[in-house]
Amino acid sequence: MAGLFVFSFIPALAVSQAKGTTAKAENEVRKADADFHRAFLMEDAAALDRILTDNFFWTHSTGEVWTKQEILERIKSSKLQYDVAETDDVKVFLYKGTAVVSGHATRRYPGKDTFWLRYTAVYVRVGSRWKATVFHSSHVPAPASKP
Repeated sequence: MAGLFVFSFIPALAVSQAKGTTAKAENEVRKADADFHRAFLMEDAAALDRILTDNFFWTHSTGEVWTKQEILERIKSSKLQYDVAETDDVKVFLYKGTAVVSGHATRRYPGKDTFWLRYTAVYVRVGSRWKATVFHSSHVPAPASKP
């Protein structure tokens, strides 16, 4: 009977450890995504250089595509600046060494009106870090006011 207990306990332990590992990975991806958005707000080219894969690209809602190099050049030359770069409704979906993130973002360029985006980002595990490899954004209407 003791042997039966041990064998029934092992799968439960494995599931518990897997859930812990998944939760840890999800938290790491959420942090990577927050760091990604913060780096744009802070105009931190060095952080973006670490966060983005070398083959990273961003597809804008206009269809324009920017590479990592183009983004870094825009940040360094102050051609890409935000007064506001906030996210909410962030969801993370894990697939082994890849994560897909879906979220809502609030943005504002200096001296311009606020605008809102839905975004999808793909992160890949590179060594011990999660790096952004693809980002796609679509403009959406302003959120409804809450009573």
